[in-house]
Amino acid sequence: MDLWQKDIAPSNSLRVWFGHDEKKWDGFRRRYFNELDKNTESVKTILDKARQGSITLLYGAKEERFNNAVALKEYLEVLIIKSRNYGQTREEIDYILAIAIYFVNVISYVNI
Repeated sequence: MDLWQKDIAPSNSLRVWFGHDEKKWDGFRRRYFNELDKNTESVKTILDKARQGSITLLYGAKEERFNNAVALKEYLEVLIIKSRNYGQTREEIDYILAIAIYFVNVISYVNI
């Protein structure tokens, strides 16, 4: 591991509020994305690493679908799409990601 950015994690108060409760997932993502919007240096560092090659996001939660690494991956994907200047609005990108996430969930469900 060549980089560990503790400050990219959600705030302690947000983590405690969320508690990996699936019902709070959308609210968690929205609040975490707001925190990330303010943490530009750490986000830029990760994006720079991603441009150099693959990155691995680690997490310590038992929940695989609803954790900060999943949310961070989604946030970074949106920024990468925007940086490619496809011209989509945030709402269009959110819609595209929602379809992709649904598709992955359907495939995961079928493979169980």
